[in-house]
Amino acid sequence: MLRRTLGAMRYDQTYDHVLDLQETAYLSGMATRGVRVYAGGDLYASGVISDGVVVDVGGRASLSGLLSGPSVVRGVLDVSGKVDGPIRIEEDGMVIFAVGCMWNGRILQPDGRWATPTEPVTVMIDDSTPRYRMDAGGELTLL
Repeated sequence: MLRRTLGAMRYDQTYDHVLDLQETAYLSGMATRGVRVYAGGDLYASGVISDGVVVDVGGRASLSGLLSGPSVVRGVLDVSGKVDGPIRIEEDGMVIFAVGCMWNGRILQPDGRWATPTEPVTVMIDDSTPRYRMDAGGELTLL
């Protein structure tokens, strides 16, 4: 079901086409063909995105759910959930990872290292959780 609440779009079911977003949107459902966030778009995703995300210049995606598939970032991608797949940073794109998030089976440690968990992990991530910015070469810098 697609609902508009206070000017924002809410996606709370399964969508089998690419979601093209040019405004504020909340995804708690599943986008099985990926998402494209255009300039002016602002995505808050607690659901599942399969087939990757493309964030254009001037767009922003905040992901606390699951993202799988290859992604391209020209805008801002803020990850506090789980990502399975490559992330390519283009132009002036910015990828931000919260400590405790997972990328390709590894968890981001407070010292900026990626580590493979040896047991199930439960992490609480909120706005005060430290974050690292990743550059196009894969280097992390504490924000």
